[in-house]
Amino acid sequence: MCGIFGVTSNKQTAGEIILQALSRLEYRGYDSAGISLLANQEFFTKKVVGKIEKLKQEISSEKEVFVSSIGIGHTRWATHGKPSLENAHPIVKKRVAVAHNGIIENHAELRQELIAKGYTFIGNTDTEVIPNLIEYYLDQGVNALEAVQKTLQRLKGAFALLIMFKEDLVSNRLFAAKLGAPLAIGLGENELFISSDALALAPFASRIVYLEDGDLAEITNSNYKIFSFGGQELSRDAQEIDEEVIKNDPNNKNGYPHFMLKEINEQPSILKALFERYIKDDGTIDFTDIDTSITSINIIACGTSFYAGLVAKYWLEEIAGIATSVELASEYRYRKVVSHANSLLICISQSGETADTLAALKKAKNEGIRSLGIINVKQSSIANLADKVIYTYAGSEIGVASTKAFTAQLAALALLTLRFAQVNKQLPTSVFKNNCAKLKSLPQAMANFLEENKVMELAQKICNTNFFLFAGRGVSYPISLEGALKTKELSYIPSEGIALGELKHGTLALIDKNCHVIVSIPYDDLFAKAMSNIQEIKARDGIVIAITSPQGAAALKELCDEIIVIDYPENDKLITPFISALPLQLLAYYLALANNRDIDKPRNLSKSVTVE
Repeated sequence: MCGIFGVTSNKQTAGEIILQALSRLEYRGYDSAGISLLANQEFFTKKVVGKIEKLKQEISSEKEVFVSSIGIGHTRWATHGKPSLENAHPIVKKRVAVAHNGIIENHAELRQELIAKGYTFIGNTDTEVIPNLIEYYLDQGVNALEAVQKTLQRLKGAFALLIMFKEDLVSNRLFAAKLGAPLAIGLGENELFISSDALALAPFASRIVYLEDGDLAEITNSNYKIFSFGGQELSRDAQEIDEEVIKNDPNNKNGYPHFMLKEINEQPSILKALFERYIKDDGTIDFTDIDTSITSINIIACGTSFYAGLVAKYWLEEIAGIATSVELASEYRYRKVVSHANSLLICISQSGETADTLAALKKAKNEGIRSLGIINVKQSSIANLADKVIYTYAGSEIGVASTKAFTAQLAALALLTLRFAQVNKQLPTSVFKNNCAKLKSLPQAMANFLEENKVMELAQKICNTNFFLFAGRGVSYPISLEGALKTKELSYIPSEGIALGELKHGTLALIDKNCHVIVSIPYDDLFAKAMSNIQEIKARDGIVIAITSPQGAAALKELCDEIIVIDYPENDKLITPFISALPLQLLAYYLALANNRDIDKPRNLSKSVTVE
């Protein structure tokens, strides 16, 4: 969600570096931005409601005062308090400036306590209690480090904090603290950096130190120390920044008009590389370090990752014979969970920092449940906490709407399913090898569709629709849910995803001549049932757009209003979800384009949901 960045250097380039870093954090989603630098024992602060470019323009007119060797910057996604200059970060008081990612859950009681002591608040954000609380402890006569430590021990919630004091000009010192939100220190030459995202650190740092929950870092331009919130000195190892992070430029669209379209078209190459990485020449799948003795699986995820998990439930039960449940992490974390001795919790997250999924994993760990993370980002919180990890190697995904990360998750889950099926002897060797071969041929089939599809023409015809219904059966049901999510988050057109068999249970009331129904209907064992459901829709004047195979198209040509044809294997539930996802991704993209939406940064949304 929010982006956070700080620098302390022996050069007067802090402002330039922070602005550059904030630009690399734009993909996370934000509604305001700000920067605060320290020079001549004064804070120089500029904040805007809107984009980084606006902040750069305002600073350029007074850049002579924005010259400093130390500073902090922030892109804010509003949680407490609307986007405004008062609520934008950094939040600056008399002696301290603070940038904060996360949520302070006990801010209301702290605010009342501080107001009673005479401290003033100018905004509505929960963050403002932090600098005021630090000021209070400074007024009690403690030093800067002690004031920060005392403050941290009062805060409840999740946070990544950067803190800068006026009196620290000579030592060029910053403080950083982490609890439930990502934060890392980048090590340069006579300058150190701190950020919520390694992507922002990559251009400046040679090595990186990932902070852990409960860490407080004291940082100068030449050194850093890490303490617990209580004051115990800790050791955290530095490591090389991952090569994938270094080579990914969040501002390079490679000639595409939007990151989302670029990422849609990257899917064949990403899946090809993933299958080559994990499927070995001898026909085995390289998940040998994953315990396959389990008898039940619980998949936990949010949003798009949740729908990938729903697809995997069909695979794991039908192909591998393992009882599988799928649950939203935000629900799992707040209920009593009954687990079995040989159960496995699978956490799926693109960023590895999804707050509800991370909390669910912590809950499972506390209860002794084995865990597996399916993650795209190395050194993320979930990757570090899970017992085992499968990396999807999708590369940095900049568009808020997940595309390549989703199909990479499906790929990892498909391989995991086959691995379980192999170990549990659920598949003959010939069938197992045939399935691996089909997966390896999948990227070319996806590339063929992307090259020849006519989704843009369809989107232009239906872009003024007021409501979409996405529907499917079997593995096409969760793909329909994903299609509805993509359409509403990008085009802002209300969209609902349902199982086709549920039409009679209320949804038929929505069907009329103005309702467009997007039906994912592969030519499989459920085709006849789904075709009957389409008849029900047409009987009520609904407009039906079918996504099907050539054989399915032949059977549906007199029944449906539009047909998107995909050439995928008939009755193949392992391959169908990958191919079916492509037209739905493109439809959402082109609907958003036709309605002039901000495709890569849809309103009110962020890329990585690091708060509850």
